[in-house]
Amino acid sequence: MPIRAIALSFLIVLAAACMSQVEEPFDTSEMYDDLIHSDLPLFDAGAENIWPSSWNTEDSFGCVSLVAFGDWIMRERGGEDQEWYRFENYGVIHCFALVSSAFEREQLETAEARSSFFIRLGTELDQELWAIQWGARPGSDYVLLSRPVGQALVKEFEVLQVRCPSSNVRDGGSLDILLTRYCAVNSPEALLALARDMVQLRPRGTLTWVEAQDKRSD
Repeated sequence: MPIRAIALSFLIVLAAACMSQVEEPFDTSEMYDDLIHSDLPLFDAGAENIWPSSWNTEDSFGCVSLVAFGDWIMRERGGEDQEWYRFENYGVIHCFALVSSAFEREQLETAEARSSFFIRLGTELDQELWAIQWGARPGSDYVLLSRPVGQALVKEFEVLQVRCPSSNVRDGGSLDILLTRYCAVNSPEALLALARDMVQLRPRGTLTWVEAQDKRSD
């Protein structure tokens, strides 16, 4: 076969391979909310830009967080759906948060709380990209968030959509009405890349601080 023909055949095969990796176009009017899960936590307590984090001096020590503790409400954009979250500080020696969620605020009192961290992933489009690392074993789930760069204590986030890349989808089919699909993300770099893509889309909703933890305990 002539060299030119071989080269042309190679380019056609290469182009077909590249096209097969291109994501299918998606409906921008739809809100995507895939569950992100890693088989092991992506960030440990010693990672940079993670809260709560520990501090100490010669005669004192404790935990500090940039994210306000207390009750938060997540309101879906363009709809009436909402969900409640409770962010609590675990203690002053072991620094992590306890995060629970429920559809009704009073249900937070009995909702399961999971050990969690708040991570500032990076920036994109003048937005800080954040994630809640929710749970530790077996693995962690993630909620992607953003807020304007340069603000102090966090009391409001935009909740980002999650449209999972097709190569990351894990789906064992439904079990009756139970879903098995989730988005497998197993490196900090992949999570940041996904967040940078998702901040380009309309936010799924707003997560807003409502009441302080110490006030609730009075």
